[in-house]
Amino acid sequence: MDIMRNRDAEMALLGCAINDGGTARLIAGMPEALFSADDTQAIHRAICRIIARGDAADLVSVSAEAACDLPQPEQLLIDMAQRGYMPSMARQYEAILRECRKRRKLSDMASRLLRDIT
Repeated sequence: MDIMRNRDAEMALLGCAINDGGTARLIAGMPEALFSADDTQAIHRAICRIIARGDAADLVSVSAEAACDLPQPEQLLIDMAQRGYMPSMARQYEAILRECRKRRKLSDMASRLLRDIT
């Protein structure tokens, strides 16, 4: 288990956004750094761009928008949509990702400190 990344929470949170407009708007206000992988960051950016235009972020629109950053996002998005069962869990998934981000930042700081003292 990787304590600095939680792929399941990232996938579920983005899946909630694809399935629920309110969650998509919530996610659009979250920092990209909550997401640890290039592909989940790309999906987050796609959702942010869609919401910024005032459009709805559903499976089809996110797939079309994400194609700018990912060659074939369809299967990833289908997997996300299937994991995002309960939009009411979005805040809990966000809390998990914030904790993981905090751990990544602490690890980066420790690495820089070690590098500076050696």
